[in-house]
Amino acid sequence: MFYKIIIIIIFSLIFSTKLSADTNKNNNLKELPGTGYETGKLSKFQKGLKLVKKGIKLDKKDKSEKAKKSYKKAFEYFMSEHNENSSNPDVINYLGYISEKLGDKKNAEIYYLLGLSIDPNHIELNELLFKLYVQTNRVDLAKERLKALENCNCSQYQLLKKIIVQ
Repeated sequence: MFYKIIIIIIFSLIFSTKLSADTNKNNNLKELPGTGYETGKLSKFQKGLKLVKKGIKLDKKDKSEKAKKSYKKAFEYFMSEHNENSSNPDVINYLGYISEKLGDKKNAEIYYLLGLSIDPNHIELNELLFKLYVQTNRVDLAKERLKALENCNCSQYQLLKKIIVQ
């Protein structure tokens, strides 16, 4: 009986030490620079993304004026992020998406094309530009975007292909 208790204590110590080490390892991940965790603040990109998601929810609830305010604030965050790092196609993608949501299709197209000049295979940029071209009755340009996604092995290609066929 005494040996069983000793064995249980030893196993308990081993597992509690392992658990403690794993917890410390995860806490160190939060301290990596640039993630926002080291200061407890979200990055500009994260703040912008949060506002875009809020705008989408407001749009779904037919609260378009509140949605526009959310999009405008998100645009400011993404523009600020773009000014610091102009070669990030994800930031440019959101600048285009927000421009389109605010009714500025001309600037949306400019942002999408700018992002594609950095990363021609960016799936979301190609998808959004495809949809913009379809909305503005420029099917030939939309087909070019579809062709760019042809080898992506992504669900977007199949969905967009169905739009053109219709």
